[in-house]
Amino acid sequence: MIIQPHQEILQKYFSITDLDLQSERNKLEREIISTIDITKDSIELLVDYLNVCEKTIECIASKHRIYDLIFWSRRLAPKNIFNVADTSVMLYKEIQTLSIYKYGNPEEELYSDEKVGVIPLNLEKYYTCSPVQLYEKLLNEDLSPSIINIISDEIRIEILCYLYLDATQYYRVANKGGKVFIEKNRLNFKISEELDYLINLYDKRLTKSNLFSSVGAYFNSEFDKTNDKIFCPSIQLNVDHKQNYPFLNLDNSAYREFISADKKLEVVSNYLLGGINLKEVYNFLKLFSKEFQVEYTYSVEEFVVFLGFVGMNMMSNIYQNPMFQLNILNRAYSLRDHKIDTVAKEFKEDFKFIYKTIFEKDISDSEFDKIDPLKVVASVTLDLSKSKDLDLWTRGPKKIFHSISKDKLLVDFTALNDIVAYVAKNIARIDGEVGGLRGGYFEDLIISELKKHFKIGDIWIYKRIIEVKSKSKEIDATLIINDVLFVIEAKAINLSFGFDKGDKQALEFRIRKMKKAIKESNEKAVFISKYHRHLNINLPSQIKFICPIVLSSFPEYIWEKSDELFISISNSLPRIITINDIKELKNIDLKKLKMKDWVLELE
Repeated sequence: MIIQPHQEILQKYFSITDLDLQSERNKLEREIISTIDITKDSIELLVDYLNVCEKTIECIASKHRIYDLIFWSRRLAPKNIFNVADTSVMLYKEIQTLSIYKYGNPEEELYSDEKVGVIPLNLEKYYTCSPVQLYEKLLNEDLSPSIINIISDEIRIEILCYLYLDATQYYRVANKGGKVFIEKNRLNFKISEELDYLINLYDKRLTKSNLFSSVGAYFNSEFDKTNDKIFCPSIQLNVDHKQNYPFLNLDNSAYREFISADKKLEVVSNYLLGGINLKEVYNFLKLFSKEFQVEYTYSVEEFVVFLGFVGMNMMSNIYQNPMFQLNILNRAYSLRDHKIDTVAKEFKEDFKFIYKTIFEKDISDSEFDKIDPLKVVASVTLDLSKSKDLDLWTRGPKKIFHSISKDKLLVDFTALNDIVAYVAKNIARIDGEVGGLRGGYFEDLIISELKKHFKIGDIWIYKRIIEVKSKSKEIDATLIINDVLFVIEAKAINLSFGFDKGDKQALEFRIRKMKKAIKESNEKAVFISKYHRHLNINLPSQIKFICPIVLSSFPEYIWEKSDELFISISNSLPRIITINDIKELKNIDLKKLKMKDWVLELE
């Protein structure tokens, strides 16, 4: 049995304090609302609320050292204390981490030794004694005021980050037509039954998004755990400890803690460990190799190899030390006795091996000599002089490395997913709102997914031009189910940062793009219907109906609950689907679909 002093300290803290979470939430929200003009309209009201909320976070976080706050925020179990969706818990915990890096005091007081590791200085007496002495101290002594204050303030910051996230979601509601107001010292909103349905549908469909959805692409997260030996770690919050995680005994030999080599253990952890397929990351980013080099001054290959370097180091430590694995699963960061230049040196030393493992070829000596590892490492390191540039609303940009003292480096693995997505989004802007490079890449991925779930014969044509005399239309993809031909209009439109925030102008822009896409799909369906006997490519004889749909890289907000915009309302499947919806087409009621006005019957 492993005794971790912080668990015993937290148990003592909650037994002696009367901090009621709901009462504390009410108190903090009252304080925010008391300082703003509640007569303002919805948007102005919310902007003021968010500003005051962030200022309150700053006032609390600035009283404490960054590592003290990170230490306790990662050790408090990720509880869904406000009964919201698990994704919302993940989001406000992200805001909490960013607020610590942005507003925490960078001056540190640390205790460090080989046995204990690195801990806040005020915990030294609990970590340097035996388990028996620890229990005696906690039984007979009061917790120091500094420990009580840091834990209490950490909880208050978490509550404020929940309130902050809630206000950003209300902002999105207001820009979709809802009215936001203050009622009984709490934010509230009023929306129509239709808008309530559409917002809930959008929130539900966000699970269809993937790592590259925001850049107008699709990311296949699957990878071969046997062959893909190097990958980028992906860390996910284990809300309410819903899942147990297998304790990895990677070489099937007995750790000292294992009874036998084949003993299977599971742990209840704060985080779950997954992986990002580096080949998929590379396949997308290489579309922009020249632009990437100009933007970041290092290559796509260097970035991908660096992600592999982070993953290889994590797995190497897990392989050697079961306590490291336990710590990663419980706090999602590690501490190194190194400076940034030392990390860069190690990266350069491992570069050739990782490069060959990922790309299955050697890097040339001339290319290797051009590599400046410090550029890559510096780009994912938080510059404390620029910490105030961190944006709680958009939750970024995130960084991996954080210097918490002159010779201590915190490696925050929770940032990796978002760094990959942010880099992809940043570079994809070069391709415009609707990128030609991304468009072709996205269409190829659609075809690959269609072939995965349907027979080759179920696909009529894709990426082909159909013609009759001097008239023509370009068809992105098609699918045949029984006697229905689905004409698929592919749209790889990247999301703006304004859309991320929920700005009305950005939302309206995206709706216009989707309306245009539906119109284009309709026109292609009409063209096939009108000229189906004379096309340059024969239409399969079993086709009796044509169903025009749109396939977007992102689960779009559907702006109206109308028959025109849904394949099936009962299945919550709109006409604008995602790649992850393709397999759902097998389950729709074709009889009902054929009755829709926008589905054409061939004469």
